[in-house]
Amino acid sequence: MLIFTVVIFCSVGSCNKEELPASTSIVGKWRWIKSVGGFAGMTLTPQGTGYNQRKEFNADRTFKAFKNDSLTTEGKFSNVRNYKYSSSENIDNAKNRYPHQ
Repeated sequence: MLIFTVVIFCSVGSCNKEELPASTSIVGKWRWIKSVGGFAGMTLTPQGTGYNQRKEFNADRTFKAFKNDSLTTEGKFSNVRNYKYSSSENIDNAKNRYPHQ
């Protein structure tokens, strides 16, 4: 679940992909536990950063992101099958589509 949550928070670039129907496996409220990796190989947690984050995914393909219970972002999402995550790994992923501001 941790890897899935981290992947959810990442934006997806363009690639060959097949969109999937909204899945009940992602629908619900997800809270951030920790993020690991990046260029510096850091581990970030709510305790270390001083804030909490959560995302809510709805069956109508809308989502909302919160930081310390304040709405920070909302938009639409789609599920993407076989996203090329690295040169040797493909994953199923959720792609966020933010509205233009």
